[in-house]
Amino acid sequence: MESVIVVTDSSETLPLFEKLMRQHLPSAVSNRMTDPEEFTVESSSGQRIYFRKSDEVNAVGWDENELLIINHYFSSKPMVYTLSYREIDFVKWALSVLVDSSHYLIDNDCGTLLPGHEFVLKMRKNPNWYWFDDL
Repeated sequence: MESVIVVTDSSETLPLFEKLMRQHLPSAVSNRMTDPEEFTVESSSGQRIYFRKSDEVNAVGWDENELLIINHYFSSKPMVYTLSYREIDFVKWALSVLVDSSHYLIDNDCGTLLPGHEFVLKMRKNPNWYWFDDL
């Protein structure tokens, strides 16, 4: 599986993501995992995204410059939310629903680290963007 990282200063983002996914994809099945900081969403066509919250920014493996950007962007301790996926189009759709806001930083793990609204704008301007080509 591949992952996209969402960074924000809110510890309440996981329930918000779950609520938004249910609103925008009512036919999907949402399941809580054994860890209360995780859940999964599966579309009716079998596409899945695993959501996981972590309080440890340093555990992600960002380089020094990325950590400086992240720590400068947020005035309080940032929280990390990992979205693990197999189908890039499904996660792109989910990101457009979930993070179209300056309250988030998005790292696609392929060299792009942008505020949420800029990341979503880039996806909209380039609907065929396959970010693995950026590696």
